Amino acid sequence: MTQAQDPKPRKGWLTRLAAITDMFAFPLRTSHYVELVNPLWTTHRMHARVVDVWDETKDCRTITLQPGANWRLHRPGQHIRVGIPVDGRHYTRTYTISSPPERDDGRFTITVKKIDGGRLSHHIVRNLKVGDFIPVGLPQGDFYLPDASPIQPLFITAGSGITPARSMLHSLIEQQRLPDTVHIHYAPHEFDTIFGKELRKLNAQHRHYHLHEVHTQKEDDNAAYFSREKLEQFCPDWRERDCYACGPPGLLAALEEVEFRVAANPGQPLRGLAKVASGGELSRVSLAIQVICARNLTVPSLVFDEVDVGVGGGVAEIVGRLLRELGEHAQVLCITHQPQVAAQGHQHWQVHKIQGKDTTHTRIQSLDTGARVEEVARMLGGVEITESTLTHAREMLDKGQRVA
Repeated sequence: MTQAQDPKPRKGWLTRLAAITDMFAFPLRTSHYVELVNPLWTTHRMHARVVDVWDETKDCRTITLQPGANWRLHRPGQHIRVGIPVDGRHYTRTYTISSPPERDDGRFTITVKKIDGGRLSHHIVRNLKVGDFIPVGLPQGDFYLPDASPIQPLFITAGSGITPARSMLHSLIEQQRLPDTVHIHYAPHEFDTIFGKELRKLNAQHRHYHLHEVHTQKEDDNAAYFSREKLEQFCPDWRERDCYACGPPGLLAALEEVEFRVAANPGQPLRGLAKVASGGELSRVSLAIQVICARNLTVPSLVFDEVDVGVGGGVAEIVGRLLRELGEHAQVLCITHQPQVAAQGHQHWQVHKIQGKDTTHTRIQSLDTGARVEEVARMLGGVEITESTLTHAREMLDKGQRVA
């Protein structure tokens, strides 16, 4: 069994000999002449020979390749670049290596699904034959298994996204270190599942491997796609697992969705914030998150529109304190109708409308200390402002500006 631990290309006697003969081949290299005899012996670029082809589905084929000189073993999950001339034009695409690096014959496989309108994928699936030579690149990519075994991997794949997961699975099995593994795979039909028979055989033979297939054309509209409910059904302990996902953009987008859940009152269950919170509550939750993250803020300005809607005086004062605290780290613009909030601002602007006969203008005016007292008093007392209201406004402003 071969271990994929050496990241450097192999340097055999052919490479060392070429270094000497290159002096006599100038301005070309020996490799250019060797390519005419056997492309696998070249060192100036890498080729691979097709040694086998296998149809996985009606529009997907696995190609077994024998790499040439300077090839290096891959890590499970990595990919290579393949460049092939088609109809007079050179096309280059990236394909994941679907075989494990532990193969004893030094060969590797790529599994290609024919894409509608894709010239290179169509050529590989329909026209590539045994004996053909194709230019390939070295294995690359950061999507691979770590050297240490994942404690409990969770694979979520769809369509041809199964290819890196297959490489990882077989590598773990070959090394006899397959841990408890859950695999959720999406495909249109059972007969459209790439490596379908092989995966089901693994599921039957290995007690640590748990396969869940979802055939999207057989399910109803809601059950056909990835959802949190389906994840909980297939893998209740998904939070404790290392997740490896590969598939179309729709699947990856669904996996990356974040939902905030809140309980507005003690004893109530957590529910989606977007479903149970009002506009004011959404603003206050956003404010709480911004305050918690204030020291790491990279956004220079934040705008809160009526974050104090629907709260009483005590809560409004707390909201004002949080906004002032947040203002120590960023510019905060807050639209408010609460005097408890306005009194704690570093600056205060008054916005009011001026209506003419046929037009309406908006005026924004910066308030000095005296004007702030009058404005806060107006917010407290309404149309009629008394001396008691003004005294209360002065006390509120004095207290608000003394908040640390």
